[in-house]
Amino acid sequence: MDADPLSTSAGERILRGAAIPAPQIGDRFGRFTLTRFIGRGSFGSVFEAEQDAPVRRRVAVKVLTGAERSEQAERRFDAERRALASLSHAGIAQILDGGVSEDGTPWFAMELVEGKAIDEFSDSAGLDASSRIELVRQACEAADFAHRRGILHRDLKPGNVLVQDRPGGGPRVKIVDFGLAKVLEGESPDLQQSAGEGEQIASAPDATRAGQVLGTPAYMSPEGAALDPSRIDARSDVYALAAIAVRLLVGEPPHPVRSGEGDAAYISRIRRGDVGDIVARLRRRGVPRCADLGAVLGRALSADPADRYQGAAELGEELGRWQSGFPVRAARTGALGRGVRLVRRNPAASLLVAVLVVGLVGAVVVAWQQARQAQERQLDAERRADAMRAAIEPLLDGVQLSKAADESLEARARLVRVFEEVYGPDHPKTNSRRMGYAVSLRGARRFDEAIDQYRLLLDVAARAGLRMESKGAQRILGDWADTLRMKGDIGRAMAMAEECVLIADALNDGCDGNFQQARLALVCMLMAIGDAERAVEQAQCAVELLARCQPEATGQRVIAESLMADALMEVGREQEGRVIVADLRERSSELVAAIPSLRGVAREWAAQGVLESAEAIAARDPIAALMIKATEAEALRDAIRRESPAGLRLSR
Repeated sequence: MDADPLSTSAGERILRGAAIPAPQIGDRFGRFTLTRFIGRGSFGSVFEAEQDAPVRRRVAVKVLTGAERSEQAERRFDAERRALASLSHAGIAQILDGGVSEDGTPWFAMELVEGKAIDEFSDSAGLDASSRIELVRQACEAADFAHRRGILHRDLKPGNVLVQDRPGGGPRVKIVDFGLAKVLEGESPDLQQSAGEGEQIASAPDATRAGQVLGTPAYMSPEGAALDPSRIDARSDVYALAAIAVRLLVGEPPHPVRSGEGDAAYISRIRRGDVGDIVARLRRRGVPRCADLGAVLGRALSADPADRYQGAAELGEELGRWQSGFPVRAARTGALGRGVRLVRRNPAASLLVAVLVVGLVGAVVVAWQQARQAQERQLDAERRADAMRAAIEPLLDGVQLSKAADESLEARARLVRVFEEVYGPDHPKTNSRRMGYAVSLRGARRFDEAIDQYRLLLDVAARAGLRMESKGAQRILGDWADTLRMKGDIGRAMAMAEECVLIADALNDGCDGNFQQARLALVCMLMAIGDAERAVEQAQCAVELLARCQPEATGQRVIAESLMADALMEVGREQEGRVIVADLRERSSELVAAIPSLRGVAREWAAQGVLESAEAIAARDPIAALMIKATEAEALRDAIRRESPAGLRLSR
């Protein structure tokens, strides 16, 4: 379809037959009426035509005109028709019908591909490098489909790879013109059978003669230019696909035509297979990750087919890795591997290679010595650090912040930084201090800063390989959920707490208090949103689990009992709740002495005792003074509820 002698198939230039009148617009071939001349392909002219039955549609009709007729041309034309009939793929133009006209002209109708050549489309659309490579990948997929069915295209070039721009569907590649198709050896025996007995598609001596150039030189592989059809296989199409990619990315094929260069000199240069520095050409065009992409294209354009990708799918996969930012396999072939192949191809260079190898070994020895010295220096530095740490550790372990200092967040932050310097950010001692700092930030209502510390703690847990169901991770997540609750982010807090509870119930026996921190926070949130029934269930579960594994009273177990009492009273089970509170109130002195952090909770129990007494007195003797006392008690109860005593307990 091209006029330039170097971008037009050689077969188009050498086949000229008898003077049979060429088809005219309006001529009919079967059910198809020619409406427009499109162009010439390898072994045939292509027209747009209209089908009138059984459906009306526009198609493409390829005709072997009189000027192109010969026995070989007819054989190839028939080969293309049968090749297309065997290929049903979205990336290959589909054949619809075929036959011979009344004057003996072979023809076939196929899908009309209304698109532009891949290079014209890419340039006119201003596509970036990744989008251009995506089109090449589609062509690789279609070519691989043909190869797997035993069909080799042999004339892949931009003019035979069309792109349809589908509204809403993105551009789609279609490979056309299988006029030079060859059946791969050992494949598709049904396609090998010609119309005449014993003939073969592109394998009989008169089908592809040695010494006859077939294909488009600008995108032809070295073996194709070497005039030896026995060496042409799927790797020749791989070469052509890579050549198309080079044209899309740098604006010219791998072997650009030189000024004043004739066909013979050009073909000779292609046979030598030297495509120059692809990486440098990509870099000049600003192609990203040009070293990796250049390695892929350089391998696909290797002069020796054994060094190329062995199939179009493999090339497409490598291009996909480049698109996705992954390392490409082609870049892993180092200088040593390339040197070995050079020696194999040119034995005379073996002495030079040996000298280079000796120099390389010497460099490796020097590098190894330097690495060993660096390792010794590092070990010495670590020994000095260990000695310093051994001297400082007793001092740090003995640090007890004063009450004022303990309340100073800045003092706690400084202490965390000191531990980071001495032990490192991932050491358990450092993160024990960080956990305390996070709790202090939460108590100071600096919630966002506390959450930042919990994130750091989870990062450390992940680096240490701790799973989310571990005790340490559960403690961090439980505190984080409670911090979100205090911040007022009830939705996120409940989601996190419920997830922790599910993990604890599914993977652990729940005995450890770390597994119940999130459950207690969830109880507070359920009560805050008015779901007291679920709050009772969760609180009761926490109390039972903690009682089983913590026979002695602990702050967490006592708070769990207190929360259950509040939840019971909220659902109307006043008597059960008051029995629990009364028991806690009687033991308050003992509990506070053993667990000072319960002091605030004990004051709430006492307040509830005042309420109960006031209510009892008011019920027996409703005089004004006692009513005032009852009113004061009611106000105290409302104040306690406004402060959400059940929720505040966890943060104390």
